[in-house]
Amino acid sequence: MPFKPPQSSAPQVEKPQELLINPKGEIKGVLDYQSEILDFYLANIKETDIAFELPTGSGKTLIGILLAEFRRVKFNEQVLYLCPTRQLVNQVVEEAESKYGIKAVSFTGKKSDYDKGSLRDYKAGRVIGVTTYSALFNTNPEFNEADFLIFDDAHTADNYFSNYFSLTIDREKNESIYRALVEIIKPLIDGTFYERMLKSKGEVDRYDIDWIDMLPAPKVADQLDKIFQILDFHLTQAKGDVKFGWQVIKDKLHACNFFLSYDEIQIRPYIPPTLSHKPFSLAKQRVYMSATLGLSGELERVTGVQKIFRIPIPSQWKKKVIGRRFFVFPELIMEKEELWNHIPNLLQHTPRALFITKNHFESQGIKNELTPKLPGARFFDGKGLEENQVEFVNSNPGFAIISNRFEGINFPGDECRLLVLHNLSKTTNLQERFMLTRMAVSVIYQERIRTRIAQAAGRCTRGVNDFAVVYIIGSDFTDELLNSKKILGLHPELQAEILFGYEQSSKNVTDATDLLEMIDVFLEHKSAWEQIDAYIRQIRDDKIKNPIEDPNSTALKKVGSAAPYEVKFMYSLWDEDYEEALKYANQVLSNLDGDDVKGYRAYWYYQAGTVCYYLAKQGKEVYAPKFRDYFFRAGASSTGVAWLKSLKDYSSDSNSDELPFNVVSLVEGIEKVLLSLAAGNLKKLEAYITNMERGLAETDGKKFEQGHKLLGKLAGFICDNPSDDAAPDPYFIVSNLCFVFEDKIFTANNPTLSVTQIKQAGGHATWMKEHVPALPQDAEIITCIITNAVGLDEAARTFSKDLYLWPLDDFRAWSKQASSVIRQLAQSFTGQGDANWREQAARLVYNSALDPEKIKQRITQNTVSSFYYS
Repeated sequence: MPFKPPQSSAPQVEKPQELLINPKGEIKGVLDYQSEILDFYLANIKETDIAFELPTGSGKTLIGILLAEFRRVKFNEQVLYLCPTRQLVNQVVEEAESKYGIKAVSFTGKKSDYDKGSLRDYKAGRVIGVTTYSALFNTNPEFNEADFLIFDDAHTADNYFSNYFSLTIDREKNESIYRALVEIIKPLIDGTFYERMLKSKGEVDRYDIDWIDMLPAPKVADQLDKIFQILDFHLTQAKGDVKFGWQVIKDKLHACNFFLSYDEIQIRPYIPPTLSHKPFSLAKQRVYMSATLGLSGELERVTGVQKIFRIPIPSQWKKKVIGRRFFVFPELIMEKEELWNHIPNLLQHTPRALFITKNHFESQGIKNELTPKLPGARFFDGKGLEENQVEFVNSNPGFAIISNRFEGINFPGDECRLLVLHNLSKTTNLQERFMLTRMAVSVIYQERIRTRIAQAAGRCTRGVNDFAVVYIIGSDFTDELLNSKKILGLHPELQAEILFGYEQSSKNVTDATDLLEMIDVFLEHKSAWEQIDAYIRQIRDDKIKNPIEDPNSTALKKVGSAAPYEVKFMYSLWDEDYEEALKYANQVLSNLDGDDVKGYRAYWYYQAGTVCYYLAKQGKEVYAPKFRDYFFRAGASSTGVAWLKSLKDYSSDSNSDELPFNVVSLVEGIEKVLLSLAAGNLKKLEAYITNMERGLAETDGKKFEQGHKLLGKLAGFICDNPSDDAAPDPYFIVSNLCFVFEDKIFTANNPTLSVTQIKQAGGHATWMKEHVPALPQDAEIITCIITNAVGLDEAARTFSKDLYLWPLDDFRAWSKQASSVIRQLAQSFTGQGDANWREQAARLVYNSALDPEKIKQRITQNTVSSFYYS
């Protein structure tokens, strides 16, 4: 058999643009702005880590595929293209081959299911490999020798990078491990938190579900051996992700934060040390494609890479249109009940709808709400969409409901023209929740939240000619979109769409019928819409011509400057080089001056104190006064984390200016109220206060109690008005202080309180302890009768011990004082996680009639007996 001559060497290419084949003629070639990015890449090809920014739908995939093919052909490299989800893997492979004429092979599912021929071709550098992030970041990856890594949708990658370095103990899936760990950390947490974590599903309320905390690292260090032993015992016998996560971090617990919630416990480093994972670190080059890069150093924190070269944004991108969205804010037009009756009517105007919700529980609630109203509709969840997207696209009517997912499910063309964003969360993991809601570091997550807004809003507009209606429901997302300062960082086109939608919903629509007429005009997308579309483009052009600087840009630049040192700190901490870690922590702090980054500065004082504490434990006494000083500074800079202030126990210093914890807790409650009532719409708050005051002016007992309950919620308390027999009227709980009320409003002349009424009030404290899970075991319970009674039956005097009286007129006067404080706070409210607002709010509350201690003094100045018999 004669020898076959070797094939000629691969063609020499100088630019990635030369590799586009375009077999079907579906695209116009490489566009100018795409070519601009590719040229910048070539000019900086020696950089190890490179990032570029393009909005979703603007051709990132083409650029990524051309770069991957260029590296494969030019340098004979193993090239791996990574996506967040399997669906995107399949889309990239299909697009590469059918549109660009470039061979790519997908690797999804189990390693044992990979096509062996495709795997050989990939490893030999004959084709581009396309797989998921998790295929690279696992304990036994197949892809451990890639020369070139390209990360698609890098802006969504935080959980994909960090999950590899995380141990997440899900209460439902790993209950025995969860409970065992809770028992071990019991000495480290407040007794109330311990009880909360062990409640059954039937005992919890929304306060339990929303609760989030973090264990102080010094306390963890003192119990680390016990924690390690109990986790190692359980997790070496476990299966699945929880076991693999333990294998990665078991020897690195000193470098991890311990986040606690009712649903799960997560142990993870603040920044994923990705360069400790060889399949990532050994690549010759890594490229990150993102819908946004920003100023805050977000990409460095997400990827665990200190220095990433950024390719400038193409000059034309601000006028790049990726479809058209009509934003609707239905809660400005209709009440909740009308809204849920209105949504099924939309399916008469467009056959399919995609819902994105906060969590699984809300998804199930929406399905339960809509199912009886749409008997013929088909419902799909996230998993069902991944497996049967074609079935959804062919359904009529069809509802897809997915939870807390901002990427990876796309509906171009007419596949779905109605998108409902329902009560979306700003956070996707426990670390984000803690940092945003407790540490009040909104500046760190501002750009991440903006990206999620853009991602979520773009699920049904994937190309230039796509269009979709976008319904915004829920306070969190509404707050972000209606705050003119917060949307400044969004693409000018998206800003224009949001502003136009708000203008229509708030000024030009009076009812659901008007709204449906507008939607019909939009969905027809003909001449009647063209004039409106031109108006939106004019708003966009005005935004481009007269840009307004983001008021947070200075703060974003500060945290951006700190990011490289944060990454260096993480690797030093991971390697137990505590003195080096302290050096980098101080460099971080040197960039975090000013009140605009106060909450984040508190976190880094805490980190610096922690490494000093570790050094002191090693016998280096010189660090003992340093950790005390850092912890003192951390506590002084934070108003939202009680234990940060309690770390002063490690210090001989004191802070006379420290605010009481119940004030801080009350402000957290007020913040939640304002998120739901004052998110860009103070009219909603005024309507609430008017309704409350109307109830408090009533002499009808039930109506008065309803107004009383509304007051408690407005003031930030955990509050309810139970309807059980022998139950009290409204109760207010904050921290370990509880006010429980008996409302007795009389219309008769010269009314008196009877023995029965006094006895009933006397049992309220016992009832609270037996029936209210949110009540701390060590709570101080103050029982108070609010009344206009002018006397007390003589026989009732014996039973009035430990009961206090609040005269009705004084209570009503106090309610107006409380409303005034809330109005002041609403005027300055900027949104969730603003450390400066929280501190100012706490001081305002502390110096006002809303201060829990002042309320206590006001109530306890009159016992029932002394009021009537003194």
